[in-house]
Amino acid sequence: MSTTPAAPPPPAHVAAIFAPAKESDYNRTGLDFRRPMPRPKVRGAVIDFHCHLLAAHHAPAWFEAADHYGIDGFVTMSPLEEAIGLQLDYPDR
Repeated sequence: MSTTPAAPPPPAHVAAIFAPAKESDYNRTGLDFRRPMPRPKVRGAVIDFHCHLLAAHHAPAWFEAADHYGIDGFVTMSPLEEAIGLQLDYPDR
């Protein structure tokens, strides 16, 4: 009886871009960025005029962080097709 050889197993190496993030890769100082922090008193709105929110699907986490750090609005450099969706979904930001 003849059998066909099994397919070789996939490579064990996964490109770094697809590997799960490790906290030590992006938080080298070990700070807890979700802890309450003192903020200076500001009169008026705080606007981030240099924002790189590249994809609308990142917006929920982005605006959660903005609320935590006291940022009220943004001027974004997002791609136009993403910026339109962001403006529709978050018109007050």
